[in-house]
Amino acid sequence: MSISWQVPGTPIGGVTFGHPSPIAGGGSAYFDGASGYIDLTADLSKYSSKLAFFEHSEFTMELLFNITNTTPGHDIRLMASGGYPDNAGFNWSLTSNMDAAVMQIGVYNGAPANTIYDGCNPASPYQANTWYHIAYVFSQGYRYMYFDGQAIGTWNPVNNVPAVSALSPTIGRNPRYSPGDLFTGYICEVAIYPRALPKSEIDSHYSKITSTVVGDYFNTILSSLPLGYWRLNEPSGATAVIDYGVKSYSAPYR
Repeated sequence: MSISWQVPGTPIGGVTFGHPSPIAGGGSAYFDGASGYIDLTADLSKYSSKLAFFEHSEFTMELLFNITNTTPGHDIRLMASGGYPDNAGFNWSLTSNMDAAVMQIGVYNGAPANTIYDGCNPASPYQANTWYHIAYVFSQGYRYMYFDGQAIGTWNPVNNVPAVSALSPTIGRNPRYSPGDLFTGYICEVAIYPRALPKSEIDSHYSKITSTVVGDYFNTILSSLPLGYWRLNEPSGATAVIDYGVKSYSAPYR
């Protein structure tokens, strides 16, 4: 199956750009936790075909985040595309309870009984005002969570294949709810892939975060052929987010 598609993001509400990131020559977006998120809506005739990779038996998502809200008691969304009641798409979240520091993703397959919830804790609880790299890999039903280059969660295979949600995918919010468990802090270098990246490739990405060579991280991500890649390094005042993902991709589906 060949996909040809790109999706520029639209900042909504309290999202600002031009903030620092740990990537040499990079930048980040700040989400205010009150109204800010990034909408990845696109031409539906193309959008549905590109996001069909979430119906694939393999995919990977990764990003860098820096949470600034330490108020306990609610989830915050890194990236999401649905949930209940349509039971489709995914929700990738952190808890804002710094003691628990749970990282969870829900993958939905059309019915509540088919929903997968994968949750885990890093060896050391993540802290506010600190940058972290996180990745989630779905591989033929096996699932893996990586946190700063370390595997912190591995789950046995299931037969479920994620269903595509009719909702727009978002960064920093759950589109199913209002206000949607909004993220407070900084996010950058969001990438999605229609295949399961091996740990060696995750390690390669993570190792480039500290590189002092401008473009080193960016080029390493591009070499992995991300289907969608939103760096969120736009200058202050930007009204759109560039998708650096590959313009076309051929891969076996299902």
